[in-house]
Amino acid sequence: MHDSSLEAAYRNTTYGVDHPAGTFGIRLHASCAPLEMLLRAHGVATWAYVTACNPRSHKLTDAENAVRHAQLLARVRESGFSYFAGRGSADDASWSEASLLILGISEVKALQLGAAFDQHAVVVGVLGGCAELRWCV
Repeated sequence: MHDSSLEAAYRNTTYGVDHPAGTFGIRLHASCAPLEMLLRAHGVATWAYVTACNPRSHKLTDAENAVRHAQLLARVRESGFSYFAGRGSADDASWSEASLLILGISEVKALQLGAAFDQHAVVVGVLGGCAELRWCV
């Protein structure tokens, strides 16, 4: 079981995506029309939103987070997935962190990636579905 305040923090976050056609936000337990269009345009049915920043909710410096984000970016590029930069931001503006929207990745692979970067959870979804939180451990 996970701490209810930690789960609330994930629930009270907008998972922002920077896309050439415009920035959009993903929310847990909700569908997202721009994301659906993006999935269809890329011919994929699955996605995940992953960060490498602030492992296990321990605040790191901007420089440390930048190194971790670069490592995540390199790993995703090596895997051959399409991706878009993003930023997860708390509704109360208490934090934000660089993230990636990864298209075509399975939930299992997304969980493995999140665990490799010591994250509590990742956000995943499928075409036609809602964004869901999945715990890495």
